[in-house]
Amino acid sequence: MKLLSWLVYVPLQIVALPLAIVGASLVAYRQLIVSRRLGVSQTAIEILNGRWTLHVFGLRDDPGAAQARTRAPQHVHVGSVARPLPAVGQGQDRR
Repeated sequence: MKLLSWLVYVPLQIVALPLAIVGASLVAYRQLIVSRRLGVSQTAIEILNGRWTLHVFGLRDDPGAAQARTRAPQHVHVGSVARPLPAVGQGQDRR
């Protein structure tokens, strides 16, 4: 069973890693360029990203962060979803 899990896990990670890199690049571009143009703090946007991620993964019930983030001009939904893809499954118990 352990071999089968690795045979599934490794190809999924190979596919997900480039998506995460593209997603992180999109998010970084929007945070750096748009935040600078609008005069909005990049630190505040990153805190909002963290709260949104916790909300999406069900670790924190924060509908306000989810709603505020979709209205922010720096918001890149595709990039934010693709960024944590390689981390999915990392916290599971592998016996």
